[in-house]
Amino acid sequence: MAGKKRIFMVTCEKLTGKNIKELGKLNTCRLDFNSLNQDFMSLYNKSNPIKKIILRREIKLIASSKEFIGYAWLKKTRMKRYVLNSLYVPNNISAITAADSIFDDFSESTIITYECCKNDFNHKFLEKLGFLRDEGILELVRKPS
Repeated sequence: MAGKKRIFMVTCEKLTGKNIKELGKLNTCRLDFNSLNQDFMSLYNKSNPIKKIILRREIKLIASSKEFIGYAWLKKTRMKRYVLNSLYVPNNISAITAADSIFDDFSESTIITYECCKNDFNHKFLEKLGFLRDEGILELVRKPS
């Protein structure tokens, strides 16, 4: 098999009552991608039935070979403006393939904001998606003398 590339067939699915447990498993991994990712399941479990329906519409599950491998939690704030509250993808899939499945419904004029604490994988992944660094926070870590 030398020289062959593994191709990932990635699809995007809506969150339903039937696949909510799968999201719960992925939600536990959210901090691996970004330590600032919000906890969807905590909010969902505290919500009333009407709010749960609304929240389910904000989730896009990423599936590969009938297995859920990631998700995006996008909340619309204004016309063509969204906040990405949480994003999780494993660091072993193609960023472009995942991007196509997560963001293919959005027009080019859509603005998506995401607060992220940079690590080795997420920064490269987000750049491939087309995210640009707009603001930055510098953190001082003092070493004991």
